[in-house]
Amino acid sequence: ELLEGAAAYLKGPSHAAGGTQCSSRGIFFLDIVFSQQQQQQQEQQQQQQQQKHQQQQRRSNISSKSNNNSSSSSSSNSSSSNNSSSNSSSNRNGTLFVLQLRPSSRGGDADAVWGPAFGGLLFRPSLEGAQEVGEEQPLTAEQKQKEKERLQALVKLFAKSAVSGPPCVFLDVSANKKISCRYFLNKTLSDFSLHFASGIQHSFPLKSLREVYSLPALQSNASTASLCENPSLKCLDSSSQDCVLMIEYQDGAAAPLNRLFLIEEGGKEARDRFITCLKVLALYAQSTT
Repeated sequence: ELLEGAAAYLKGPSHAAGGTQCSSRGIFFLDIVFSQQQQQQQEQQQQQQQQKHQQQQRRSNISSKSNNNSSSSSSSNSSSSNNSSSNSSSNRNGTLFVLQLRPSSRGGDADAVWGPAFGGLLFRPSLEGAQEVGEEQPLTAEQKQKEKERLQALVKLFAKSAVSGPPCVFLDVSANKKISCRYFLNKTLSDFSLHFASGIQHSFPLKSLREVYSLPALQSNASTASLCENPSLKCLDSSSQDCVLMIEYQDGAAAPLNRLFLIEEGGKEARDRFITCLKVLALYAQSTT
C-alpha cells in the first residue's frame, strides 16, 4: 500500500499546472496520497474513542442508580465526567495536525519519514509550531496544498539540477580512491548515470533502484553495518562522512546487487534531498513499467 501511495505521487505533465518542463515528458508533479493503512488507523482510533465514551456513560448511569441517596455526589461525578469530555474535545479541536515529513535514520529528506521497507512515505501527524503527539485530524485543503507544493518544489529542484550534472565524488572502495565526477538524470528522468573526466560513464535505470543510504543509515542497518569498516569510508573527515551516500540497485532478479558510494558535494542538506528525490523518482519509474 505504501509503495502504491508513493508511486501515485507523480502524475500529469507539468505544463498543465504551469510547471517548468526539462523535456517532452517534463518534470511531473506530486500529489499527497494517504495510504489505506493510515485511514484504517484513523477509523480504529475513532471507534475506540466512541467505545470509551459509551463505557463512561454506562458507568455514570450505573453509579446514578445505585447511589440514590448521594445524588449530589453523582451530580458532581457527572459534571466532572462532562468537563473531562469537554476538555478532551477541546484538546482535540485545538490540536491542529499538518502533514509533515520528519527525520529518518535511514537518510532522506531532512524532514522525511520512510517506511519499514524501501518504498513509500509514512506521514506522521504533528502539531503545527510544536512537536506534540496526539490524535490525527483531517488536513484542510490549504494544508494539503502547502505540503504538496513543498514536495513538488523539492523534486523539481533536484530534477532540474540533476539534468545539468552536479559535481560529486565517487568512492572507489576497492582501490581506496576518490574520483571526481558528475551525476546526471536523463531528460525523461528514467536513468541515473555517473560521468567521469576520462570519458567513462556508468548508468542504470531508476526502476532498478533498491535503496539509497546515508552513512548513519548504513551504520544502523545490521545488513550493511560492516561496509562502514571499509578504509575508504573510515579515513574520511567528519564533514565528508556527513555527505556520504550509498546507492543500491539490481537490474533484474538474477542480476547481482550493485553498490555505488558517492559524496554529495552540496553538503548534508543536498545529500538528504538527493536520497529523498531519487527514491521518489525511482518509485515513479517502477510504477510506469
